[in-house]
Amino acid sequence: MLPIWLIWYTRFLPMSTVGLIESLGIILTMFLEVPTGAFADIFGRRTSVIIGKIGVATAAFIVAFASNGSHLIVGSILWGISGAFISGASTALIYDHLLSIGQENNFPKVISMSTTISRVGIIIGSFFGGYLFNIWAPLPYFLFGITNLVELVIWLFIKEPLIDSQNFSWVKYQQKIANAFVAISHSSKIRLISLISVTTISSAFIFREYYNYSFALDLGLNAQDQSFLFGVSGILKMLSVMAIGGLIIKYSQEKIIYTYFLSFIFVLLPTIISGYWGGIIIILLIELISATAPIISDSYLNKELPSADRATSISFINMFSSLTNAIGISLGLYFIGIVKSPMVYTIFGIFLLIISGIFFIIQNKQRVVIK
Repeated sequence: MLPIWLIWYTRFLPMSTVGLIESLGIILTMFLEVPTGAFADIFGRRTSVIIGKIGVATAAFIVAFASNGSHLIVGSILWGISGAFISGASTALIYDHLLSIGQENNFPKVISMSTTISRVGIIIGSFFGGYLFNIWAPLPYFLFGITNLVELVIWLFIKEPLIDSQNFSWVKYQQKIANAFVAISHSSKIRLISLISVTTISSAFIFREYYNYSFALDLGLNAQDQSFLFGVSGILKMLSVMAIGGLIIKYSQEKIIYTYFLSFIFVLLPTIISGYWGGIIIILLIELISATAPIISDSYLNKELPSADRATSISFINMFSSLTNAIGISLGLYFIGIVKSPMVYTIFGIFLLIISGIFFIIQNKQRVVIK
């Protein structure tokens, strides 16, 4: 599905409208992040994921059989709503299981392994997506819907550990949201971690899921060309995901997060003068770097946040990330349609350079206060 999604959407809609539609779905996810996070903490994270998987599968079928832009809008809206039920709940469930058996320190390795397995599927889909698209255009989305239904069946047989479970009441629901907000803002350290996580998640998501595909179109790559390119990038991402879990345990997360930002900046800044082959190399490097961003953020957050409010707290982070995503996608795709991808990439690199400077200043001030 990945190599052809933008080709499929632009069959019915101009690039700027695609950006608005995707932003609409993300904004819906943003507003639902915290309520669905609280829903997961109270009614069960497994239940929340199951609801989300049903919705994602349905949305994939709607997009697959779309015959006009309205169908894509409906599919994107449902996709956004469903994603909110999965976001936060799935990683919180994994961490809670490890916590229940006393192995929570292995979370980075476990999440790296699970991400590696998913990357194998993405690699296969990336290599064959363009060919499936040429056989029957809706086929990649149709198969994606089927795989979500298969995953749904697996989730039905997963048992959820009984950690900090509560009976529902409206008062507890409101208190859950209030506690989660306090959890991500009660100290300067957690506020900085939250700010880094929002920026990390947003930057990786925007480039990995949107900008890189528009850049590939600007380079003149067709569906089969993109299948090969993003298949290769899938292999690189799998290798980086396999390595990052051990690095997070072995080295300072502070060093890893700054290495991530500096690497991203170094790759983005020269894009405006990259040319054809340089552009392909930049796409591959960005794919490689961005694949590890969610693991870095999840390792930060799950370690720092209390188990009772973890899904809701992560949902707050995801909500702020979704707001950033919506702005970045709508504005980015709009300007890409005007000045093309290389200019937007370089401007984004300058923006990240400024953000890194802000992080550095905040961190140094905190160290001075501690001393």
